Amino acid sequence: MTNSSYAQKGVVSRKTTKLIEADLEELGITNARDAISIILDRKREGDLRARACFVVGQLKPPGSARALLRLVRTHPYDPIAWEAFSALGLIGDHRVTKPLLKMLERSKNVSRRQMIVYALWPLSDVRARPVLIKTLLDKEEDETVRGFAAEGLGMLRPTHRSLEALVSMLEDASVYVRVSALCGLGATGELIRADGRRASIRAARRVFVARAIPAIRARLKDRAAIKGEGSVASYAASILSRWAVLEGA
Repeated sequence: MTNSSYAQKGVVSRKTTKLIEADLEELGITNARDAISIILDRKREGDLRARACFVVGQLKPPGSARALLRLVRTHPYDPIAWEAFSALGLIGDHRVTKPLLKMLERSKNVSRRQMIVYALWPLSDVRARPVLIKTLLDKEEDETVRGFAAEGLGMLRPTHRSLEALVSMLEDASVYVRVSALCGLGATGELIRADGRRASIRAARRVFVARAIPAIRARLKDRAAIKGEGSVASYAASILSRWAVLEGA
């Protein structure tokens, strides 16, 4: 369930390159800086502004984060806002973390909260960790927001608290949250293997092996599924298989 553009953050695929080229042509511009002007031009059609957000998120021209923040602070909940929040996450500028956290604290609108956490997810800023944990554990929160929070935690250096939060959500009533928690744990396993020399990571690895792996195995009997996606069990099996490969590397 991990968003492919976020999973490959920083890597522009051939397909994405073609999309960018097509959008630049449609927008009538030749570079990403011109796309910033389109983003802020309220007279432009919504579809063109959304495309400009996509281009800016992929190419990350100077000044793009500021322009996108200006847009998301005032724009309603529609495709333009979604593209703008997505672009903020992809740009990866940690200066936007604090403003996004303030927006999340103040907003009661579910769609907007989804967008904000979706942007925080790929930023991989540890300052968001406490808020992501709180959001994930909040049973009154929208399940999509909680799911995005779970996957966002998977992008951060693991701690005992974040691991325990993800593990506990494998028992959640929401299938979406359970699958998202699995995805978060899968990403955490990748981080642990990639940076296992740090003392803090070694400690997290012990918790992962002792708590997460058994909890993931327990999901192998969970046949619930999200419509159009695999079952919880299939996600669990994939993560366990990948962990076995990493351990054998």
